[in-house]
Amino acid sequence: MSSRKFVDATVLAPLVEPVPRRAVSAFHHDRHVHYTHELSDDATEASTRMLIRLVPMVYGGVLGVLAEHVILGLLAGFVLTLALDLRMGKDSLFRPVFAPVTDRLRPRVKSSVVRAKIWGRRHGLVPRRGYGLG
Repeated sequence: MSSRKFVDATVLAPLVEPVPRRAVSAFHHDRHVHYTHELSDDATEASTRMLIRLVPMVYGGVLGVLAEHVILGLLAGFVLTLALDLRMGKDSLFRPVFAPVTDRLRPRVKSSVVRAKIWGRRHGLVPRRGYGLG
């Protein structure tokens, strides 16, 4: 014998009333979340900047745990966070701290890069302007 029970549809038919289509669509419409607000532009930018600063630190911590050197992972995350923060321009938190150092180093780095390009062009390591690599 089967464990399923047979239900006669004719017995249940009088108990079920058809639901109008408008009521079904209104019911489904009201079950969804409706947002009536959005973040302001300043709040959106601030949350994005915070994510840019936090995500590398979290990934660095996870990497450190996986590599069994948490301090090195957090250090790598901090270095990446610092680099990304310095790229934010006027919205950077660390730029005022490093401004004296970067102001002194920028001309030296730029002149070193120019010298390295000139040396590379002389020795055929860097293509001349207008010529592609391939």
